Amino acid sequence: MEPSNVHVAATQLCVLGWSNGTDWVAGFDVSDTAPPVDQGTGYYAVSLTDISQVNGGSPIKGVEPMEPPWRMEFLPSLSAVGAGVAISGLLEPVPHFVQPISGNSDDYRETVTAKLALYGLTNVPIEITQAVRTDIQGDGVNEVIFVAQHPGADEFLREPGVFSMVILR
Repeated sequence: MEPSNVHVAATQLCVLGWSNGTDWVAGFDVSDTAPPVDQGTGYYAVSLTDISQVNGGSPIKGVEPMEPPWRMEFLPSLSAVGAGVAISGLLEPVPHFVQPISGNSDDYRETVTAKLALYGLTNVPIEITQAVRTDIQGDGVNEVIFVAQHPGADEFLREPGVFSMVILR
């Protein structure tokens, strides 16, 4: 099935959000409103190097407090096609060359330190777990995206001072 004209973005674990026609609705901001898609909706499964097509199931309501409000299953699964995000919509995304780079940079640590200070977090240990360079906007200018977290942070651990973030620079 071809991707629909309803704009929805999802991972294998959760619905990231969708367009309601005028605004973007973040998947974690709502709990009772289901994403506007049905069983069999087509999606582009996007990885850093490829685009595949998958079909999504009906939205599944989360029931546990730590679960995302909504998730979907995909056929084939996103991991089977090597993709991290599934999107529906009118335009086919075009992946750009992505170059992994070293995250061992004082500049990146200083950027994270400044962001954490905005939230009153100081003297927090920082681990840069991934960094890539790519031309996200297709304008010929490379941006750097890097992932930073508190060392050893569990993806669902919620304690004061424990963080994870993705920074576009």
